[in-house]
Amino acid sequence: MKIFTIAILLLVFLAGSAHAITLGQVDDFQTNNGFWEKGGPAIQPNVVTSGGPQGAGDRYLNNSSDGNGSNGRFIIFNEMQWTGNYTAAGVTTIAMDIANFGTTALTMRVALGGGGGRFCTSGRTVPADGVWRRYEFSLTNATWVELTNNLPATLANVITLRILHNPIPAWRGEELVAQAGFDNITASDSAVPVESVSFSRVKSLFR
Repeated sequence: MKIFTIAILLLVFLAGSAHAITLGQVDDFQTNNGFWEKGGPAIQPNVVTSGGPQGAGDRYLNNSSDGNGSNGRFIIFNEMQWTGNYTAAGVTTIAMDIANFGTTALTMRVALGGGGGRFCTSGRTVPADGVWRRYEFSLTNATWVELTNNLPATLANVITLRILHNPIPAWRGEELVAQAGFDNITASDSAVPVESVSFSRVKSLFR
């Protein structure tokens, strides 16, 4: 009985560790969708096999919304490997490559929910030009949007991480017709906002 109990505790520990946030972790979508989803009957984000920031053969995650009903809001979320204690891991920033393939500029934000409430980062404008750019979202000054207001408590136990478009800080994405790609979503310790054109885009300017 004692051995059985130890075995169960070990499995629980390993399961929790497998999904715990770690500094430097990256979702590059080369093997799967990284457990990013939209939930419910909405059209789920899909992996496109080519056309990411590095060009041909570089996979990325594609997401779209139609502005109405279950697929109306532009948002994706993760409740697997992006959960856990961000403070202990030293994660203060979420960085990613984004390309806006729609016709309307997007205001992208990262939102996170946990025991201390729900919070949303400052927005980054993503122009509707199909160009891959690198963006960083600081979590340390995220704005409270729902439930209790204790950012340190949420950062110590993140349950859900969201990526969404909304002109104002919010927990839900705005309803609109949009399409964008995401790649190299990274857990970082940098708090300096960065917006830069991808290397593949720079190369194309000299062809």
